[in-house]
Amino acid sequence: MKIQPYNKALQNAMIVLFLLFIGAGNYRCFSQSEHDSGLHLSSSLQNSVNTDSLQSIALKYKLEGKIYLALELFEFILNRAQEEGNTYIVARVKIDIGTIYYNWGQYDKSLKYFLEALSISADGSMDDMESEALNYIGKYYHSVGDFEKSYKYYEKSLKIASRISDTIRIAFVTNNIGKHFADYGEITKSLDYCLRAYNLQKDKILDKEVFATSCNHLGNIYGKLYDYQKAIDFHNEALMHRSSINYIEGIGKSYLNLSKVYFKFNHIDSSEVYATKALALFRQVEYTKGIIKCNSQLGRIKQYYGSTGEAEAYFNTAHRLSQEINYDKGILTALLSLADLSFYKREYNQAIDYYNQCLLMAREQNKKEAIRDSYSGMQKTYERLKRFEEANRAGKSYISVSEDLIKEEHNKHIANLKVAYETERKEKMNRLLLSENQLKTLKIKEKNLVILLFILSFVLMSLLAAVGIARYIKKRNANKQLTQLNEELVKVNKEKDKFFSIIAHELRNPLWWFKNITETLSKNFSTMSQEEVLDSLKTMDDSAKTTFHLMDNLLHWTRSRLGIISYKPIKINLKEVIQQNIHLFQLMIEYKNIYLQTELEENQYVFADANMIHTILRNLLSNAIKFTPAHGTISILTQTIAEQAIVIIEDTGVGIENRMAEALFDDKKTFSTLGTMQEKGSGLGLKLCKEFLTINKGGIKVYGKKDEGTRVRFYLPLCTVADKKLQESRVDEEELV
Repeated sequence: MKIQPYNKALQNAMIVLFLLFIGAGNYRCFSQSEHDSGLHLSSSLQNSVNTDSLQSIALKYKLEGKIYLALELFEFILNRAQEEGNTYIVARVKIDIGTIYYNWGQYDKSLKYFLEALSISADGSMDDMESEALNYIGKYYHSVGDFEKSYKYYEKSLKIASRISDTIRIAFVTNNIGKHFADYGEITKSLDYCLRAYNLQKDKILDKEVFATSCNHLGNIYGKLYDYQKAIDFHNEALMHRSSINYIEGIGKSYLNLSKVYFKFNHIDSSEVYATKALALFRQVEYTKGIIKCNSQLGRIKQYYGSTGEAEAYFNTAHRLSQEINYDKGILTALLSLADLSFYKREYNQAIDYYNQCLLMAREQNKKEAIRDSYSGMQKTYERLKRFEEANRAGKSYISVSEDLIKEEHNKHIANLKVAYETERKEKMNRLLLSENQLKTLKIKEKNLVILLFILSFVLMSLLAAVGIARYIKKRNANKQLTQLNEELVKVNKEKDKFFSIIAHELRNPLWWFKNITETLSKNFSTMSQEEVLDSLKTMDDSAKTTFHLMDNLLHWTRSRLGIISYKPIKINLKEVIQQNIHLFQLMIEYKNIYLQTELEENQYVFADANMIHTILRNLLSNAIKFTPAHGTISILTQTIAEQAIVIIEDTGVGIENRMAEALFDDKKTFSTLGTMQEKGSGLGLKLCKEFLTINKGGIKVYGKKDEGTRVRFYLPLCTVADKKLQESRVDEEELV
């Protein structure tokens, strides 16, 4: 008998895991015709799992966008809770079901569930559920445009949440009040409420979904205040938290808001990418209101690009869907967009028709901003039609409505000033009361002097202990730094030994040849023919150039290793730099009868250090000439791909196998090959090229095949990309983000 409860708990846990597993797949497999069997297959399992576990699973489905699964499971839980008489669960689940229908745009159906939940929670003294139901009823009236009723329900919800000290619910309702004032045009009040909600969880996030909503609303407010960088920061913060909990609808909202900000920021490509992502997610969870807003946004983007046909299709879709769910704001927005698009297409009569439809609806709902915009559009359209009398009437109406809006804004501002005055007056009264309390507090402090002295003694002892610990930590860190310095010294010594080894090994050969030739010339000059003297001088010239090139590479390599190399990027014409370096090797190219083929782009500018780029090109051209036989071919090609400048140097020389190419850039390996005229290299050139390209935000790759030539490909950032990154870095330094 004692084992049975344990077995039952284990069985429940196994069933919960199984339900999570069957729901882990994409909800799209549960279409309207298929989803009916999705949970019925496990109905016997549902009956074995406790209600709390089932509700957690349903909420998880809802969050991940598996709406049909969530709805069916919520309805199952509702039936069970009603049979058991669990009114709290009944109220909770009715709100959950109502939010699903709300997101689908079935507002009246959602209101029915919210009102039922309010009735149950009010009768049962369930404060948290009553506050929740009132909040969602406020959202309903907000969506249908009844701002007065909306605010009353929000206030009731906030009052209950504050009474029971429910921080998460306070933040949730405060967010909605902030959004209410934003849509009502009172941006200052909206910002105040949204910052309150944000600060409630800034130090310790209790609910990521609610905190992300705070970030989302603040992003929208700063967008209206034209502070686009702050808007992007808050929307990205919201996106991060929503992504961490896989909140599909929320991720879509963040994408849509980023699209709107980037559109205002004139980053139209980014705006289109985010709007397209948002539309896909809203379709996945069937969030109709979001789908409408995405279609309107994509319509504006397509109109900006001049794709009027696509723009019209998006606006018509937004208009149709808004009519289906009686979303008045969406209808007005779509009509204005279609009117503006018709004007843009010079279809002026069609534009007038849309403006009239919008004006009629806006008058019925007293939407003065839409009335003003309609009159403005009608004025400019009538002017194009040369119907000046009607244009004049529309212009006068536009001025009249604009003046009314300005007066309303002025009255709101005066009201805000009155509130600020009353607040300041109350604060002064509070300060006077505070002074009296301070006198009382002083007397209490005198009585507690002994306790204070005891505390000070304890603090002093703690400080002494802290000093001792700090000294110990400081000593330990000093030892650690000493160990690191010793390791760095060993590394520097190894680099020094390697440097001297290279000098001793690599300089010996060209200097030995130089010594022998000069000795031969000094002893046999009088007996040597002119041709022999010229050959000897040519050999001396090649030896001197080789030695100079090697010393130059050694110098750059050493400075790079010691970290003292100077990096000063500037705007460089890549074609001119390549031609300058080709000129340096012209005699050598002619001497070996090499055919040089170039295909260089005009006006191709990179942002890089000029000295480093010259060093890179000298090394690569030297290698190509060194390993290309007489009468061979060297090709130099430049391209622009994905905002990068590509340089390709290809020869028909001795080649290299691809497995050996990786060793060319390995600091721990030395790789050197004789040239076609027995020229010897140090193996430093390509390593130096890679280091310099890395410093200049570029890269390099070597391809080849034995006896079939080598192909070197490197890239550098174009000047426009680098300039943009430089500007962004300066913005970061000025703390504008």
